Amino acid sequence: MRIKLPPLDPEITFQDQDTFLRKEFAKSLTSIITATTDPLVISLEAQWGDGKTSFVYKWLNQMKAEALEVPHIYIDAYANDYQTDAFMLLASEIYGYVKSMKGGAKAEGFLKAATKASSAVAKGVAKAGINYITAGAFDGEDFTKFEDAVGKELGKLSDSAIESSIKKYTERSTSFKRLQECLTSLAGEIGNGKPLLIVVDELDRCRPSFALEMMEAIKHLFSAENVVFVLVNNPTQMEESVRSRYGAGTDAGAYLRKFYDLTFQLPMASIAGFKERTLSHFIRETFGHYDENKQLDHTYWTDAIIALDKRLGLSLRDIQRLASVFVVNGVYRSVLSGGMVGREITPVLHVGLGAMALKDRELLRQVYEGVARKEDVMAFLKVPSVPSDLQHYDPDDWFDECWRKFTDALYQSKHESLNAYKDVRKHLRDVASGFMHFSVN
Repeated sequence: MRIKLPPLDPEITFQDQDTFLRKEFAKSLTSIITATTDPLVISLEAQWGDGKTSFVYKWLNQMKAEALEVPHIYIDAYANDYQTDAFMLLASEIYGYVKSMKGGAKAEGFLKAATKASSAVAKGVAKAGINYITAGAFDGEDFTKFEDAVGKELGKLSDSAIESSIKKYTERSTSFKRLQECLTSLAGEIGNGKPLLIVVDELDRCRPSFALEMMEAIKHLFSAENVVFVLVNNPTQMEESVRSRYGAGTDAGAYLRKFYDLTFQLPMASIAGFKERTLSHFIRETFGHYDENKQLDHTYWTDAIIALDKRLGLSLRDIQRLASVFVVNGVYRSVLSGGMVGREITPVLHVGLGAMALKDRELLRQVYEGVARKEDVMAFLKVPSVPSDLQHYDPDDWFDECWRKFTDALYQSKHESLNAYKDVRKHLRDVASGFMHFSVN
């Protein structure tokens, strides 16, 4: 039995999958990046599970397929946040890429510049805050704090020590400038008129301290002409990282905006019919991964998830997690053994409870214990209380109708007309019990 999905294929293309109609957005993003030689830091934002990494893979592959010859480096920040030095990670990735593209001599030149800059960072500048390295990074409040900090330290020093410190500061600034000049020159040679694109993915999943040090290093040490950084992140989590480091009262949004030159939100599909067709294909592929023997008709499961998506706005990762939840909870085994009420009703029941397992475990617990209020369940699933005139099978109406009957069966079980749902009532609590005892991350 499979529980985990296979890793995302780095060779995936928009032709393989474009659920959210992002191909044209990718072309626009490429046009913006290739139209300038300015140093740029771009924030590419979406919530968790909305396909950020998938988009990046497709975008980079699209540029390859169209022979645009945009040199690029892809960095998975989360896979490297066990490291303690964000500067070293960036320098190492760039060094390796330059060596592969331009050979040893050019790479060694960059390595020397990076080594000197790293030495300067190690002497304390970065540890005091890389955001104080260049005057252009200061705002009024930051500069005041910096002056106060410097004043306290200088008060402890003799005149000779002060003179030495000033000289060292000048040397450090020179080292950083040389690093940026070297990177500008290399990027110009590698790109042949196109900028060097450096994509930093999974930034929001890193340790808060590492994520912010990465951003500070990018903005103040690696900012160079002909170089564009794209930071792929969940803005909500990035703001939490800022507050984690600087305090709950910090204006996290304002702090982050100092690092970005441009901000883009990954678009979602606006053509409902197209999204539904491609989402249906994605759901069937996901279920097919688990149902290796092809023993299930996935039609009703697909319909139920699409109906739920219209109500709750599921991410692709939510759908994958739902499929894992169903497998671990033994849905397939129960269906195959004939232990459920019906093949049309079963998916609606499990999809609704599975959504509670992912998004509102307190409500799931209340269902499990038989104390949940009917109106709370209906509100969570966004089911209207007034039935529609159900003349034929429609996934949305069917989803609503089933859940109205499920809640009636659970909370008004003595009603004579609901005796046919006594098995549903028992099964509703049994399934909730199964979901209560595990979670899929």
